[in-house]
Amino acid sequence: MLNKSLTTKGGLLLCCLFLFQIALKSQNLTTVSPDKGQIGQKLSVFIAGSNVNFSQGSTSIQTTFKQGNFSINAPFKDINQSGNELEVSLDLSDTAIISGKYDIEVNTPAHGVLTKLSAFTVDSTSLRKTIPNNVFKYDSSNVLIIGRILDFSQVVINPYFFRGTDTIYTNIVTPRLRGTDSLEVRINLNDSSLTGGYYDLAVNTPGGELYLRNALKVNTNDIFGHVFIDKNINGILDSGEYGVSQFAFELIGMSVKTYSNSTGDFSFLDLDTGRHEIAIINRDGSYVTGSSDTLTVNIDTVGYYSVSIGVNTTNKNKIHVYSSSGRARCNESVTYRNFIRNLAFDSINVKGVYVFIKDSILTYDTTAVNLADSVKGDSLFLSFNDISSLRWTFLGNTKCLLPSISVLPIGSILETKTFAYLTDSSNNRITGSDTSYFNSTIVRCSYDPNDKQVSPVGMDSLGFIAKETKLTYTIRFQNTGNDTAYRVVLVDSLSGNLDLNSINILDASHSYRSQLSSNGILEFTFENIFLVDSATNEAESNGFITFDISPKRNLIDSTMVTNRAAIYFDFNPPIITNTVVTTYITITSIEEIVQGIDAAMYPNPSQGLLNIKVKEKLHEGILTIYDLTGKRLYRQSGLNTSKFTVELNAFTNGFYLIEIQSGNKRYTNKLLLQRGN
Repeated sequence: MLNKSLTTKGGLLLCCLFLFQIALKSQNLTTVSPDKGQIGQKLSVFIAGSNVNFSQGSTSIQTTFKQGNFSINAPFKDINQSGNELEVSLDLSDTAIISGKYDIEVNTPAHGVLTKLSAFTVDSTSLRKTIPNNVFKYDSSNVLIIGRILDFSQVVINPYFFRGTDTIYTNIVTPRLRGTDSLEVRINLNDSSLTGGYYDLAVNTPGGELYLRNALKVNTNDIFGHVFIDKNINGILDSGEYGVSQFAFELIGMSVKTYSNSTGDFSFLDLDTGRHEIAIINRDGSYVTGSSDTLTVNIDTVGYYSVSIGVNTTNKNKIHVYSSSGRARCNESVTYRNFIRNLAFDSINVKGVYVFIKDSILTYDTTAVNLADSVKGDSLFLSFNDISSLRWTFLGNTKCLLPSISVLPIGSILETKTFAYLTDSSNNRITGSDTSYFNSTIVRCSYDPNDKQVSPVGMDSLGFIAKETKLTYTIRFQNTGNDTAYRVVLVDSLSGNLDLNSINILDASHSYRSQLSSNGILEFTFENIFLVDSATNEAESNGFITFDISPKRNLIDSTMVTNRAAIYFDFNPPIITNTVVTTYITITSIEEIVQGIDAAMYPNPSQGLLNIKVKEKLHEGILTIYDLTGKRLYRQSGLNTSKFTVELNAFTNGFYLIEIQSGNKRYTNKLLLQRGN
């Protein structure tokens, strides 16, 4: 009887396994609609399956159209009510896309990878180019649109060019004297509000709307400059002379500044006709080899105007150092980039020692040790020589390993120091040549790849640091879309408590153009960056810019400086980074501030009442509440108690910063006010 029961149960088990295998085999992709697209189109594609439920883990679904080694990622868009049909966005606007049959792979959390072979066809019909593809603002001209296997005789709606919110409307030229694969249109660029740059093209065809990226460049009145080290002081760019960075230029009367990039290039764009004066703001003992620090450019017709500026320096035995850090992630590693800048004219005889001092909790990776001349404890030593004048020179990367999260928790601050000094022909240290730089970064686990960082981080959530400390900001960005980004723009609104004349641009991942307006809007443009998406190449999908700036002098105690940036990929809506907070104070005792006030506040989130309890009774304590921009909203002084309650009825829902001060001790924390409706 026992054996019979086991036999019966075994049979049932085998039957269930068989039915389960049958069920697995029946999970497949059935239909794709539409099953054809043209190069230049942007489509919604609906993919249906049998015995599937796409709603399980829908946000993690990854859909890929594949042809050999070439693939197109199609981001998730929606799912129908029954869960068996998936909608994805397919962008075919890149002319580099290959035509032909594509397999479709849908990677789902619930069903694994589902594949449908030869499920979609990309038609080679496409927009190819425009002639001319380069025009000038205020001109009116004809533009020829060239297509491939495309019958323009069926186009009846006027094509248009677009860039962000700017649109250039066209009129089809009649009679149509061109072939069916080309279309002539008339454009009018007399709109004074049009901005210069690259415009995309949209053409409405019987088969759908086609797009061509960067189809037309609109040129404005632009001044392009180049600043170079003028070794022989003749004001002419000669062989062996090179561009230099970190020089600032101001357009007099317009209060607009720009900065020379790593190759020495700078520009002022979209100017009116007339006389323009450019003031050259000297830095660190350098001077212009021409007769004046002011350059005059007369713009009488639309076009490019080029200027070349030679500089030299009176400095001797002067260097700067700088070290930037990558992301410090839990249980992984952090890489520091090391730079030195020779501020003296002599480059042949410049030599010395560069020292990197790691945080004691980090461990040097073997690659860092191999790069160094020697390592002693936390200090890594590098020798240098023949450093080019007025140019940042990259000395190499220092990779450090982080301990486990149990040793180095999330939110910990890593602090490193770099310093350098020059040596004479006998390798003796040159007095007065020492220079140093401090760096701090926060350990994170999961992170937003588009973020803002500040160094030094400071103490507590309000980032307390000593008055007059220079801030180093880094804006990092990553293309997490499904196609290459042609243009990236970073817009940073700087605090009014910062000195706009003190900006130094230290490092960047790609060539850029910069502009600073009088109201503190600092803008970096990475034109033709061709930043691939993270699915194609994660490492190459990243970029960054780093600059430093000093605070204004004589700021009052507890002056708060907040900063965040907007990141624009092509013409998409901006990505807003996190907000970093710095609070300037007069520090009399670092130890006391680090010790802080042992306090607790509850409940958090709060519905309108906040209880605060401190371990030691406050003495003339001060309670201050700020919003996340640093604006002070509430202040209560004369607190001589260990427990009190704050009513928040006058505040709207959102995040606030709570600060308690008693003597030189402080407590800070973030509060979420979340009242019900």
